[in-house]
Amino acid sequence: MAKREYGEQDKAIAREIVRRFGGELTKEALAAIRQALAAPDLNKSTVYRWLAASQLQPVATELQPEKKAVDPTLVDKALDDFFEATARAYLIRANDPDAIKDTKGKDAIMSAAIAVDKMRLLRNLPTEIVGTLSDLLLLLERRGLAASDVFNALLQELSAHDADR
Repeated sequence: MAKREYGEQDKAIAREIVRRFGGELTKEALAAIRQALAAPDLNKSTVYRWLAASQLQPVATELQPEKKAVDPTLVDKALDDFFEATARAYLIRANDPDAIKDTKGKDAIMSAAIAVDKMRLLRNLPTEIVGTLSDLLLLLERRGLAASDVFNALLQELSAHDADR
């Protein structure tokens, strides 16, 4: 299904409806916009972009939570430290009983694992696969073998093995 393109007239209608609701993108205003544009799936973030582009900033409502200020202690951190802090925060959150109710544990662990990988890469430390790969590449080089030739041969052999199945 093709994504619907909205024209300037659609955007103007949405802005006018928001103005009629006192500049607030309430649930009722969003419903009126969707009805006027015959777009029941129109995303509220799309309407916010339209409003921002026209300098009409909606009043924060239950549809748009207020943005929190960025923690100033994080702004000046190196990326590896930032990712490490992120990993630690998600690991702590993964063990928090309230967060467990709201967040699947696997999601918190996945976020922490990704942050740890990023931290290790930024510190020029190998992740498991990178560490193994560098050892393999050194051994191939010592034997005078081109890594691309070895990997291509391995791919062909594995492909032939799969075709036989």
